[in-house]
Amino acid sequence: MTDRVQEAYVVIMCDGAGEAESIVSAISPDNIVPGDDLIVDTWNEDREVRCVVSCRRGLRSLISTLDDILLSVKIADNTLQSIQKDV
Repeated sequence: MTDRVQEAYVVIMCDGAGEAESIVSAISPDNIVPGDDLIVDTWNEDREVRCVVSCRRGLRSLISTLDDILLSVKIADNTLQSIQKDV
């Protein structure tokens, strides 16, 4: 663990506010991270999913966390698209 805090701020544009809210709900467990060395905060603002990651575990851990979040967003988006096709 390092004293240096590395942060990333991600903004993902969605087709609508409902889609953004659904994606945030799907990945919200990522907001619950024990310890002060890795903090993930995700929320939606209108049609945007916003995520801030603060990491003291090093650059590799930050990148790995971002990769996990983006994979979760991709899966949630694919699921929403699949549901919309069926309706």
